Amino acid sequence: MSAPSCLFFFGVRFEVERTELALLEAKTHPLMLKAHEAGLGHYWHDFGTSEDRYYLFVGRKLAVIGVEGELGARFDADKLLDEAEEIGAKLKQADLPGDPTFWLRWQP
Repeated sequence: MSAPSCLFFFGVRFEVERTELALLEAKTHPLMLKAHEAGLGHYWHDFGTSEDRYYLFVGRKLAVIGVEGELGARFDADKLLDEAEEIGAKLKQADLPGDPTFWLRWQP
């Protein structure tokens, strides 16, 4: 079991059904394949909350802050805006739905 951390990600978030977890674990989920083809990253985690929801993020992981990850992260505003523009263009080119967003997500 991993230690608690916080994900910082830019992209789109998809809710994934429990029946699709095997595809996520095998890295064969169609959204993961689409992300890879577009030169994008993806991140999923069993967030273990009372929500009983699973999320797949597609875009770019900027940081994972916690005991087993980075202890901190610093981002220049211009660099973040450049990243957002580049990732947004790739998401659009890959025809992935949703509005790209900066996400912070707790991982218990």
